[in-house]
Amino acid sequence: IYDYYRKILNANPDIAYIYSMVEKDGTFYFIIDGDVEDIQPVMTKYDEHTPLMFKTLTFSKTQVEDKPYTDKWGSFLSAYAPIKNSEGEAVALVG
Repeated sequence: IYDYYRKILNANPDIAYIYSMVEKDGTFYFIIDGDVEDIQPVMTKYDEHTPLMFKTLTFSKTQVEDKPYTDKWGSFLSAYAPIKNSEGEAVALVG
């Protein structure tokens, strides 16, 4: 999976980061991080989540922030897509 994420990053210079997260008890955690220089270990807590990340999972629908969001990695216009299980339920997201 890491190689797949890195291929996406290498193929499109407009994408700065790609990662997957899971939500547990109102907190998001990294499960896959494609950042080559600053890889976050599995289940690293991400406290700077946005309401749109929750919406992605709640409605199982792709969401795009309407303005750039700033966290410790910089300011970016982020988008999120649900990762679904075999029953079609959103269980994680890719950002």
